[in-house]
Amino acid sequence: MSSIRDSSAPYSPSVMALASSRAPSPSDLTITEIQELESKGTRHSQYYFEDGNIVEDTLYNVHRYFFARDSTHFRAIFQGLAGTDTCVLSDVNYADFNEFLAILYPTNFRRPSEKTAAQWTSILHLAAKWGFENIKLLAIDNLTANAAPIDKIVLSRGP
Repeated sequence: MSSIRDSSAPYSPSVMALASSRAPSPSDLTITEIQELESKGTRHSQYYFEDGNIVEDTLYNVHRYFFARDSTHFRAIFQGLAGTDTCVLSDVNYADFNEFLAILYPTNFRRPSEKTAAQWTSILHLAAKWGFENIKLLAIDNLTANAAPIDKIVLSRGP
């Protein structure tokens, strides 16, 4: 075994390095709290990658890249966090967040899953809230094409 690290691969610190490099933040969970959540088996089965967020006591490890690239809201949040800090989304519903992530991480590129007006509405709500303009337009396009007339009236009146 060689101790030389491939310089083309991004550096990924060990768990111990993460524990010692965490910046204190009131919105962050402590390492102990994260370990407790992990020990309960609360990792999301589909959206747990090796950097993450927490929604309704479920750990999500998704790529910050998409959130920072497409949302000024998240760019501002991430500026206050170290790269290894967990971002806790306390004002987000589990089901709505799953629908939003399904747009960022489709399981079938050739045949996107059919969504109901309620699902597209939840995607639209989060996209508008967080400033994901392209996802907001995608949701509007799908609602315009597929929502029932009464749903369109309700949506046009806003929250």
